[in-house]
Amino acid sequence: MSIIKSICVYCASGPGNNPAFMEAATRFGRILAENTDASGFLDALRDSPAGKEALAGLKRWPVTVSYFDKASKSGEQAPVYAIKFELYENGISRALVLDYNDFAISGELTSLEIRDTKPCK
Repeated sequence: MSIIKSICVYCASGPGNNPAFMEAATRFGRILAENTDASGFLDALRDSPAGKEALAGLKRWPVTVSYFDKASKSGEQAPVYAIKFELYENGISRALVLDYNDFAISGELTSLEIRDTKPCK
């Protein structure tokens, strides 16, 4: 994996637009660069995987799946609800959040048992 040397962040800020957006994107880029290790992996994604040894050292990615009202006639809209979780490279997920805008439900991985696998027939 290569080292992150730069990152493009779409902030909708161009010449003549609000410079606060460009400044925020610049700060965000610095934070990413300062928290990336030599392999290009974000340190924030290496934190303790809920104390589960089977997940230690595995890469994981934050995932958000948003659902929108297809029948809505408005252009911009907030999702009806969103599902957020962390997905590990072995397919296990944790840190589940179901966000319904008015309230959210979170789920926590409290135990994990990895069983021996058998080849498919």
